[in-house]
Amino acid sequence: MAGTGNATVKVYATTLLIPLGLFFVLAYIRMRLAPAGVEVAVRSIANLLGLFAVPPLIVFSYRVWAIENRSELPGWRNALGAGSIAILASLWLLYFSIAVFGFLRSTPLFSRDLTPMLLEVSLLAALLAFALKGLSRPLGLSAAVLVLTYLQAGIYR
Repeated sequence: MAGTGNATVKVYATTLLIPLGLFFVLAYIRMRLAPAGVEVAVRSIANLLGLFAVPPLIVFSYRVWAIENRSELPGWRNALGAGSIAILASLWLLYFSIAVFGFLRSTPLFSRDLTPMLLEVSLLAALLAFALKGLSRPLGLSAAVLVLTYLQAGIYR
């Protein structure tokens, strides 16, 4: 199958293109003075993708890893890959629950002191996602980048 490598590269590229593009656009907007409408639109897209696209990416990454790649990989790589998926799921659930409970209560639950730790944990999950193999790797990396973008969308100057 000569065309499979090319198809795999296309799947990898399309899976990573939107999260990385959104990450860099948000980073550019945070560094430069952008019109208010553009900034609000980019932050809203990052929040929506962080809320609704991350859970399916985590689930699909786990399914592909568990069904196709887990038996082929050594134990240490399986542990790193499973750790990446678990960290991403728990980080997303923590940030989502903070957002929901903060929306329901009049006093905010989220402290600015937590932001650097959450950003570092999402970077750790992205690094651990490199231990995954096949399609689960770009799915895990996309989920990690979207979580990172989702966290950064809530940071204002």
